[in-house]
Amino acid sequence: MSVSRELKTFEGSVEEVVLKTAMTDLVTYDFANLVIEACNALKPVSFVNADVLIQSVYLEESKEKIYAADSLEDLKPDSTNVEYTFVAYDQLFNTGIVKELIDHGIGELREEWKPAVLAILKFLRDRKYHQEALSTMKGVGDEAEMTAVMVQHLFSHLTAGNDYVIDNRSKNLPKYCPCEMENCKAMIKNGCTALGSLQTWHGNADIILNQNIAVSLIECPSKEKNLCIETDDKFEEENLSDPIQKDKDEEAGPSSPKRICKDDNDNEEKETQSQQMIDQVIAQTITNAFSQVSKTPALSGWLIPTFGCALDHVIALLYDPKNDVLLQCVDKIPIWGFYGLYLPSIVQIWMFLNFTVFTIKDLADDYELKRSNFHVLAKYRLEDYRKIKPGKAFNPTYDCDYYSDVLIRMRKKGKKAHKKLAEH
Repeated sequence: MSVSRELKTFEGSVEEVVLKTAMTDLVTYDFANLVIEACNALKPVSFVNADVLIQSVYLEESKEKIYAADSLEDLKPDSTNVEYTFVAYDQLFNTGIVKELIDHGIGELREEWKPAVLAILKFLRDRKYHQEALSTMKGVGDEAEMTAVMVQHLFSHLTAGNDYVIDNRSKNLPKYCPCEMENCKAMIKNGCTALGSLQTWHGNADIILNQNIAVSLIECPSKEKNLCIETDDKFEEENLSDPIQKDKDEEAGPSSPKRICKDDNDNEEKETQSQQMIDQVIAQTITNAFSQVSKTPALSGWLIPTFGCALDHVIALLYDPKNDVLLQCVDKIPIWGFYGLYLPSIVQIWMFLNFTVFTIKDLADDYELKRSNFHVLAKYRLEDYRKIKPGKAFNPTYDCDYYSDVLIRMRKKGKKAHKKLAEH
């Protein structure tokens, strides 16, 4: 059945009503326009060893130190000004499409919108099934199982053709979906998710969605972290005649039929891990965007998303290699609401995954945005970044002996230091 004919079967359906209601309730997130103060993009290191210092964070820390000065003489008010630039939701996203779907439904869609809209309608049709599958995650399972269930029952169904691949280097990756749904047992697709090269930041994404969006797990609970699972006794089946109302007046948050409770100890260690995780996701965002534009030049000018994914939320970063613009969604996007999957967030993730339909191309042509500074900081490697292709496996041996190799070459090509002339 063609996409157009299949869409016809959803006209006037409950799923169409749910989509229109969820789009009406979308959270209008802001996006921080990030500037990089310093990074190690010139070093051919893996994503896990990426080091990125964001300018606003650096300045904010400096401001706090100034405010903590012992005396007024040490306080320099001019040094406390920190400038931030934000991109508003209606600047990044094509709200005209959102309004058209809310006002007129799916009856008169443009051809290029139809595959994406059909994907979300199919997900909404089966959402209770996927919700139950996602809620069976134990919270203490291994990373491979979590990845498989998240991609099989959430991300892949939000793209046309359920297009995804999981890193084939993942340990203990199951052959079939490990959820507890009796009729699932879907075969898990795995393959090469390599990004970058031995001249640039490099590594493997946990998941590649739609052949152009990288996803990394940023949190995978383990038995050592003493997590517990609470069952929400108030969880009820959604009322299909009024599918969103239960969530409208509640705060969207990391709550689900099975909530994860975490120990708040070791805050300092968690803060360090959080910083390392953000550095890794930023490096992956930039590298993936360059590789996708290299593979598909038509993507030049788009802000290409990358996700960091946890059990209960995602973080979203976007990078445009042509205009050197880096954005990060200021807020975490919650996956769960108080009565199951939080559908406005699911629709938001769907819009990110179909960014060529829902976001604005060449945003820097219309707004005064700050450049991320990556082009300047990586200028000696910029051509290497522009040449990288996704999905090209490599053996990253430079992480261990890069410096020793360079020092040997320096010794062979260098000259002995001369003694200074005596001063008279």
